[in-house]
Amino acid sequence: MGFTVLGSLSLAILAGVVLLPPYARLTEARYQRDCLQARLADQQTLIAVNDRLIRALPQDDVMTRRLARSQSEWIPADEAVAIDLDPARRRFAPSQIVTVTPHPRPAEPDGWVVQMAAKLQVPARRAALLLLAGVYMLVALFLYAPREKHRRAHPEPARRSPTVSRTAAS
Repeated sequence: MGFTVLGSLSLAILAGVVLLPPYARLTEARYQRDCLQARLADQQTLIAVNDRLIRALPQDDVMTRRLARSQSEWIPADEAVAIDLDPARRRFAPSQIVTVTPHPRPAEPDGWVVQMAAKLQVPARRAALLLLAGVYMLVALFLYAPREKHRRAHPEPARRSPTVSRTAAS
């Protein structure tokens, strides 16, 4: 029973030290991939919207005027427009004319596995846990291992000490 408990504890510590950091890196890589896919979907949607805008500009006079006003100082002669004196607020990029609802971003990786992996990034803590796992395994092997397994398969015959017969000695 003691061997099983200490051996299992040693293997659990060893598995945690070895497997948790790569799992955390995998989780982080998946998160980054999902974020990039969401950004890519946003950009593809914006491209599609801008393509529709470009195709519609020759037929839509109102949109053409709005785009011309946003990109230049052009004001029709028959209109009175209040102009903001700050040029940074008067001009804006075409992506601000058409707004696109962003795709949902994934949740950041969380949980006890990621937290434990972050704690195992400290080399001293990692080395201490590896040492602890080794000590537990050695204690389990030497204190609780069955004694029959440590004996030799073919025991040496017992040596006889030379005996002196009593009759010869008397």
